[in-house]
Amino acid sequence: MSAVDAELVARARAGERLSYPAGAPSAATAESMLEQQTRTVRAACERNPALADLGLDAALARLEHEWVPHRGALIHIEHHDVDPDAPTLIVVPGLGDHCRRHLALAAALGDRGFNSLLVDRQGHGLSEGRRGDAPLETDLGVLELAIALARSRNRGPVILLGDSLGGIMSWYLLTREPDVDAAICHCIGHPDVHPDPSFRRKAPLLRALARIAPFAPIPVRQIADYDHVALDPLTLRDFEQEVDPLFNFKVSARTVASYVGFQPGIAWERVTVPVLVVIGAADRMVTPEFTRRSLDAGRPPHATYLEIPEAGHQLFLDHLGSAIGPLVDWAGATLDPARDDFVASPR
Repeated sequence: MSAVDAELVARARAGERLSYPAGAPSAATAESMLEQQTRTVRAACERNPALADLGLDAALARLEHEWVPHRGALIHIEHHDVDPDAPTLIVVPGLGDHCRRHLALAAALGDRGFNSLLVDRQGHGLSEGRRGDAPLETDLGVLELAIALARSRNRGPVILLGDSLGGIMSWYLLTREPDVDAAICHCIGHPDVHPDPSFRRKAPLLRALARIAPFAPIPVRQIADYDHVALDPLTLRDFEQEVDPLFNFKVSARTVASYVGFQPGIAWERVTVPVLVVIGAADRMVTPEFTRRSLDAGRPPHATYLEIPEAGHQLFLDHLGSAIGPLVDWAGATLDPARDDFVASPR
């Protein structure tokens, strides 16, 4: 390994800002940068009987890394292709998160014949940029870039699949009429719906802070209830101890404020894209009650609501065995209306 590559690996393992003045790193270097995160996903799958037969090794063998320029930064993409004519799901991670934590999801989709494209937002994962700094406009631009990449790379339909904040981001993008055939949003939001009454007082303070100190670091625990980020005790412990250096446990003030100030491009009632809104029935970080209130505040005509029984917030890791079947069934039924094997939650 060259000195340049060794420095990149060291910076990734320390959670430091990444930049690639000499060009994008090789696949081998990227995998070295992601070694700890890959071990964590393997461990989670090994202790979960529902994921015992998941094709993680096959997913790692077929994936391709790509870095794509966007607004002066190189954005990291993982391509998991199995069939150029199959649907491609664009996987959008959540608050502070990165795409390697969704390796198990990519493997499960591949096992079922779906391509996936996993994206690291600016300043997240292996993408360039100030760590934890990804305002909403930048995020939406990255999603549009990922959609264009998926369209140019494969011939099948394109589906957005957002997890946690990535679900909210995808839900917001739907009001800009993106070029997708369907969307799956684990978590949604609405500008007029708040998780608790105190948020009305916090919002003006966040906007003021963002104007004065846009890059001020805000711990994610002040944004969301990380006491309930996972039901699995070992996954919860990893969050409590902040063991993943690539996970941004602090994000910039302007990032938070940009989401608070979102205004839809069109009303959700005018969104024509079929969308599945999915939430864990036992999720206490982003609750089903909040999700239903957000959906009631602006419901697209082709929206379906689904609760995964007994699932918490880590829907695409600890509860992937329960979630993957209903998700791909919905995708198949939506893309092929002749199918009738999907049953939604009552709502």
